[in-house]
Amino acid sequence: MLPKRAAWRVFLLVLVLSVLAMIASNSYRGILQFSTVQPSPRRRISTIDSYIEAILDDANIENSTVPISNENLTLTVTAENASVSTKQVFLMDAYLVDDRLIRITTIRKCKSKMRLTFYLRFNATTFAMPTNSQPIQACPWFFAKKCDFVGYFTQISVPKVIMPTLVSESMPEAFVSTERDKGIRHRVRLHDARAKKPTRKHELAVCLQPIFLLADWTILIQFFETWIVQGATKFYVYVHSMAPEVDALLRVYESDRSVDIERIPWAPLPIENGTPSAEDPNFFIYRTEVVTAVNDCVLRSRGKAKYVVSSDLDEIIVPFHNRSLLSLLHSFKTASPTAAAFIFLSSYAMFENCWAEVKDPASISFGNFAEVKLEKYIWPSGLRSKVIMVPELIRGAHVHNVLRTENRSKIVTVRKDDAIVFHLRRVAKRDNITTNGTKTSRELARFIKPCEKLWSERQKRIRDIPGTEILHAKIWPNRGLQVMNELEKCLVHDFRHRAETCNSPFKCIDAIQAVSKNEWVWAKQTWTLL
Repeated sequence: MLPKRAAWRVFLLVLVLSVLAMIASNSYRGILQFSTVQPSPRRRISTIDSYIEAILDDANIENSTVPISNENLTLTVTAENASVSTKQVFLMDAYLVDDRLIRITTIRKCKSKMRLTFYLRFNATTFAMPTNSQPIQACPWFFAKKCDFVGYFTQISVPKVIMPTLVSESMPEAFVSTERDKGIRHRVRLHDARAKKPTRKHELAVCLQPIFLLADWTILIQFFETWIVQGATKFYVYVHSMAPEVDALLRVYESDRSVDIERIPWAPLPIENGTPSAEDPNFFIYRTEVVTAVNDCVLRSRGKAKYVVSSDLDEIIVPFHNRSLLSLLHSFKTASPTAAAFIFLSSYAMFENCWAEVKDPASISFGNFAEVKLEKYIWPSGLRSKVIMVPELIRGAHVHNVLRTENRSKIVTVRKDDAIVFHLRRVAKRDNITTNGTKTSRELARFIKPCEKLWSERQKRIRDIPGTEILHAKIWPNRGLQVMNELEKCLVHDFRHRAETCNSPFKCIDAIQAVSKNEWVWAKQTWTLL
């Protein structure tokens, strides 16, 4: 007979093993529940509602009052399949961070061990270098475990023998090969992301997270005009898919010589014709892999912008006490010279959506900014917060926070009395705005006149801009609300199957009827498949 202490140890061991077995079993996937968001204490929200609110928020849509029905909704449930290749690696661009380090943004299957070799060619001389690849964040992410195609950084340490050549000559040609096929070298775009000069061309750059299945052109106006008024002069617009009227309006902003707007193609990952959905990596990516896009943008902005922020379409950072955003940033940086990032807390701001069915661009008005309902509850840091970063001091970023900094640089959380993010929620009618736990705010009133002036002047130039013919008529197509409702219905339905399938918006294309499949404007293909 076992001693009492030994018997207890055996019992605890059996208990632990039983729990682990239950977790591993498909039959008990629903036992563990994790919450990534904390609802306001004034709003009683169930765990599932919190998850849905988070996923809809990330998808650039809001949880409208449209009833959700399962009728006539086709959902492609793609179960996890081992046949999805662990040897596929998708490369975007390479960045020379300094004279000793090159970093490449890539997407690959979680825990893939595929080794790459990197090459630099200077005229007739080619140098081969080993690489090290690590996920940008821990994978798979517990919130989307079935979305196991994720972002990886591939890093290359440049040998000292190459350093003088990098300093004295123009950028060399760059290539990558895989361990399974070293004879084939794939060209990769290499950017000089070294901070060579103490000054930057732009004070503030804005990274627009990948827009996908976007048909609401009115929100694009709100995004650009408010950020331009805030002092942003550089925009990196990551594009996945959009309606033709959105593409045309983006061309209008791209033609503005007072700001620098760079369209970054963030196309669906390339696949061979006839690839079944069970083997299509696009069905295993959460939200177009936005974290990888954020990090790619931070790398692109190095040496070009003093500050960079990753923003969604419906967010505005609002300083209080009549201060400008740039003056506030400069004061923070003076007080904390080693700071790599400034985190701004977030709160929902609601106002009536008078633009939902606008078809005459001249009727666009920012008048509803005069007074909005601002929730008193402010989300904690890391939940819906936004980060303004010094790009050279960031080693890894996330949508709402910073993962790693260079040289142990500090991260400063901005006091809510100095500034917060207004997360704008446009509701169908003013009667739908809840007054429980909100206060009236007039902080956005300062944006009305300058934003309306910019938009008024912009309309006068539309006919002179190539590729904007769809906007030459007095009446513009506005399918944004209908697409939003159709996309929302699909995403919420898909969310219920999150234990079996990845919640990829790529699956919802066929569920959208307002814009036909062949109408969507897709980003040109810039991914390199190894």
